[in-house]
Amino acid sequence: MNAAAISNPATDIAARQIRTEQVRLLYQQAPLGVVANLFVAPILVLVLWDTLPRTVLAIWFLALAATTLVRVALTAAFQRRPDPDADAERWVSRYTWACAANGACWGGCVILLALSPSPVYDAFIALILGGVLMGSALTLSPVLSAYVAYALPVGLPPVLWLLLRDDPVRVAMGAAAIFYLLLVLGTAWYFHRTLAGSLRLAAENLSLAQSFARAKEETEATNRQLADQQAALRDSVAAMRELYQVISTPRRRASDRIQALLAMGCQRFGMAIGMLCHMDGERQEVVQSITPGGELPPGEVLNLADAYCRDTLRAGTFLGFEHASTGPWRQHPCYQKFGLETYLGVPVRVSDQVYGTLSFSNFTPRSAPFTPVDRELIQLMAQWVGGVLEQERMAEAAQRQQTLLAHASRLNILGEMASGLVHEINQPIIAINLYAEAGLTRVRNNALGPAEARETLEKITAQTARR
Repeated sequence: MNAAAISNPATDIAARQIRTEQVRLLYQQAPLGVVANLFVAPILVLVLWDTLPRTVLAIWFLALAATTLVRVALTAAFQRRPDPDADAERWVSRYTWACAANGACWGGCVILLALSPSPVYDAFIALILGGVLMGSALTLSPVLSAYVAYALPVGLPPVLWLLLRDDPVRVAMGAAAIFYLLLVLGTAWYFHRTLAGSLRLAAENLSLAQSFARAKEETEATNRQLADQQAALRDSVAAMRELYQVISTPRRRASDRIQALLAMGCQRFGMAIGMLCHMDGERQEVVQSITPGGELPPGEVLNLADAYCRDTLRAGTFLGFEHASTGPWRQHPCYQKFGLETYLGVPVRVSDQVYGTLSFSNFTPRSAPFTPVDRELIQLMAQWVGGVLEQERMAEAAQRQQTLLAHASRLNILGEMASGLVHEINQPIIAINLYAEAGLTRVRNNALGPAEARETLEKITAQTARR
C-alpha cells in the first residue's frame, strides 16, 4: 500500500478546518463583491444610457441585479445556518453556481460591445470588466473554484468577440484581454495559495497553542495535585506526631491514656465532644468522655437508637458528616434530640470482637470536609484504643491468675506445715506407745524389776519432753 494513501486523522481534521475557514472567508467577503456589482453596474448603464438601446441595458442590468441578489440571499442563509461546520462543500457549490450565473451576466457585456458605436466605448466596457475581474480576484480567492467559475464567464465572451473582429484595434484589445485574464487568474491563484498557507499556519499555531494550553493545564493540575499531596503529607506527619506524643507519654492507668487521646482528637478535629462507648445490645455505656460541661460522665447509659453510633456499627467502618441539617441526617433521632451537626466515628474492636465506638461530635457545622488523613487518623486511634483495652483485660486476667496462684501457694505451705506437725507429733507418741507396751509385757511376765521399770518410765518421760 502506498504510504501517501494512508489517511492521517490529524491531517484530515486540519484540512477540514482549513476548508471550513476558506468557505467562511468566502461568504464573509461576499458583501464586498455585491457592493462592487451594485456600484459599477449602474455607472456602466448611465454611461451607455444614451448610446445603446435602453431596453438592452435595462434587461442586462436586471439580470445582473437578480444574480447579485441570489448571492446576497446565499450569504444571509450562510450566516443563519445552525451548524457552522456542517456541509461546507454544499455551501461552496451553491455559491459557485451563483457566481457563475453572475459572471455570465457580466460576460453578457459582449452584447454591449457588439452594439457599441466606437472603440472608446469598447475600451470603457473592457475597463469595467477588467476592474470586475480584478476586484473579484480579491473577494473570491478563498475558494479558487468559485473565482474560476466567475471569471471565465466574465472574460471569455468579450475576449473571443474582440479577437474575431476584423478591426486591428479590437484584435489588439482582445490579445491584451487574454493576457489580462491570465494575469488575474494567476493573481487569484497566488492569493488563494497565500491565504491557504496562512490558514494552515494559523491552524498549526492554534493547534500548538491548544497543545500548550492543555500541557499548561495538565502541568497546573499536576502541580495542584502535588501541592495537595504535600499538604496531605504534612498534615499526616503532624497527625502522626500528635498521636505518637499521646501514646508514648507514660501514664499509670489506661483510662488516663484514653482520656488524653480523646482530648487530642477533639483538638485535632475541632470537636467539642469526644466519647468512647461500650455497646451491649441496645445499651450504650459511656466509658470515657470529654464534653463541654461534663454532661456525660463515665458510666452514663444511653439508648443506642438515639445515637449516631448505631449507624457507625452498621457501617462497620468510618462514618462522618460535616453538616447534618443540610442532608438526610437531619431526620436522625440524635440530631432531633441533641442537635449534633458534625460527627466522626469508627467502631472499636477488642480481640476481633466489636467493643463499641470512638466518636467525636460538635453542635456547630464543620466548614471543611473531613480529609483522608482524618479518616486514617481516627481509625488508627480506634485500633490503639482497642489494643489498650485488650491489654487492660489481659492485665486484669493476669492479676486474677496471680491472686489465685498466691492463694494456692499459701494453701500448699499450710498443708506442708500440717504434715510436718503431724510427723513431729506422731514420732514421740509412737515411741511412748512402744515403751509402754514393752513395760506392760514384762510386768505380765513378772520380769520387770525396779531398775527396768525406772528406765522405761524415763524413756517415756523423755519422749513427752520433745518439742
